[in-house]
Amino acid sequence: MAYRDIVEQLVQNDDGLWVHKTGTNIQDFIKSYSKSEDNSFLFRIKANTGAGKTNASGTSSMEQKKTIGEMTTEEVLALAAKGQLGNYSY
Repeated sequence: MAYRDIVEQLVQNDDGLWVHKTGTNIQDFIKSYSKSEDNSFLFRIKANTGAGKTNASGTSSMEQKKTIGEMTTEEVLALAAKGQLGNYSY
């Protein structure tokens, strides 16, 4: 989204250089664009939990080293209810 928004505002000047339509060079325009409150949502860093796993219980996915065969029925059903059952080996 930011890429499209920025590119749409660029034009070539008489010297053949790409600048913002106001005449500002690209580096200055991008700095002001990224600092704008209206665009701040584009630059928020998302938390990376690895392979797409989310863990709402607050425990690390590294702490759960049991295979499905080692889990109790209650543990398997709890994982299934959370939608996390597909992430375990048999």
